[in-house]
Amino acid sequence: MAQFDRQWKQYPANKKAGSAAQDGISALGALAYDSVYVMESAFNSLLQQKPHMFRYGGGKRGGLVACDMSGDERQKPWEHGAAIAKALRSVKIKGLTGDIRYEIAKWSPST
Repeated sequence: MAQFDRQWKQYPANKKAGSAAQDGISALGALAYDSVYVMESAFNSLLQQKPHMFRYGGGKRGGLVACDMSGDERQKPWEHGAAIAKALRSVKIKGLTGDIRYEIAKWSPST
């Protein structure tokens, strides 16, 4: 947090929105920063293991990723979805809001 705070104070005030120009980053801004940091950490981990994972033709289907939800392909899960979910669960970082890690809830139907 200290490093981010120093960099934030050095950032030109005319490029900061609203009260953040004087007061610093808001709680919502810190949470947004941390959420992007979690995604970045997960994707960096995936790309270190498989550098060509998301490139054209790098997947099982070979081709560009499309968001067309019509036709026969609409019910097929994305081939990288499970790997991304696993990478997100393995993230352990120190964010602006504190330590961030995935914890499996201890849930039982009888409770």
